[in-house]
Amino acid sequence: MEQWTGVLHLNAEDRKGKTVAKNVYYQGAFKVMRPVYHDDSGRACYYLLNPGGGYLDGDRYQMKIVVGENAKLTLTTQGATKVYKTPNRFAYQESEISLQAGSYLEYFPDPLIAYQNAHYKQKNVFRMDQSATLLYSDIITPGWSPEGERFSYKTVQLLNEIYMDDELVVYDHLHLKPALQNIRGLGFMEGFTHLGSMFVVCKQMNSSFLDQLYS
Repeated sequence: MEQWTGVLHLNAEDRKGKTVAKNVYYQGAFKVMRPVYHDDSGRACYYLLNPGGGYLDGDRYQMKIVVGENAKLTLTTQGATKVYKTPNRFAYQESEISLQAGSYLEYFPDPLIAYQNAHYKQKNVFRMDQSATLLYSDIITPGWSPEGERFSYKTVQLLNEIYMDDELVVYDHLHLKPALQNIRGLGFMEGFTHLGSMFVVCKQMNSSFLDQLYS
């Protein structure tokens, strides 16, 4: 049995146009706030919390989210994900997210800050119905060290898999190892300090929309 530092399970469903939690379970250093409704769309917004303040050596987190048929959900975090030094075992987080027919999910966590000598791995697996909509983003900072040196972490590894009707449609693997790579060079950060990624998967995406976005 895997030993988890924090576990969070959330099952959201649509009830007459309003998204509510059908089941919520969390334990350890992982919690979720009561939902916030920012407008009259019925979409619920949940803030994910780490009461420990950051990820430590050997920490392991598991999140399972189910967005039910026609439910609309926003997930975000209370603050940046801070990964402190991990001298023995890397910190790890995995997420399994299911989007059922007609559902809508925005998952926008705050930036990842890997401190000096931090080693962090993250895996997200999204399983979508072809009629669902997914918006997901992540931001990686250059990290933090007492001397102000950037890119002083050991490893940041992010893996995203998106399945639509059980077919793999997106596979994205980012693996940064500053001590072994020319992290500021071509093919890596290319002179920039922060890296942001965004995935939008829905039926409305087409070449015309992409042309507008690029312009």
